Amino acid sequence: MSDPKIVKLVKPFAGFNNQMITEIKFREPTFNDYMDFGDPETLVGLNAGEAGFFQEDIGVIRKYIERLGDVDPNFLPKLGLKDTLAVKAVILSFFRDATRETTPQKEASLNESHENSYSDTDSQFIPSKL
Repeated sequence: MSDPKIVKLVKPFAGFNNQMITEIKFREPTFNDYMDFGDPETLVGLNAGEAGFFQEDIGVIRKYIERLGDVDPNFLPKLGLKDTLAVKAVILSFFRDATRETTPQKEASLNESHENSYSDTDSQFIPSKL
């Protein structure tokens, strides 16, 4: 599990007992979180073989914000726009970071295939000993 991510609020607000909330800490989503809510973005393809784009699902993002944050969800409507966008960005970063860490990069696979490739001039045929 990675370290929590913290959003320092541009506009702090009063929570319970008028205690000022100056930051919100978000924990990494777990298996149950993901199985309950799914992906916060969907890849939308344009045409076969062409690039697409990611479409955010703001309803799913909201569920993650409410569950993963260390603040009572009833106080979230007090967030200003800048803080709301920062919070959304943190939630999306959990998924983007995890995807980057678990998806092999094209460059690495291209380098490996190049390193593992050879021409007829620099190798010898060795029969199998089966």
